[in-house]
Amino acid sequence: MVEQAAQQSTKQPVARVCTLATAPVGARVRIRHVGDGPLRAQAIRLGVGQATELVIWARLPGGPIIVERAGQRVAVGRELAREIWVEVVDAT
Repeated sequence: MVEQAAQQSTKQPVARVCTLATAPVGARVRIRHVGDGPLRAQAIRLGVGQATELVIWARLPGGPIIVERAGQRVAVGRELAREIWVEVVDAT
């Protein structure tokens, strides 16, 4: 029981709202806001729009964020990922 409590206390708290670039790998997130202008158009072309649910599949060092939606994985560039605000629905 003490060991379990110690494990729980060392876990980092997960921010409920963050950018796609900072969302934890493995988390299920819902898009809250996508940036404006060309970045918004780019996100929509990738199928990433307001209220879309995604799973953060991987974060490549210095590279894109890999997200999964409906069984399809898409690489989202860091610049775009910094402009997409998400709500963490389920962090695993």
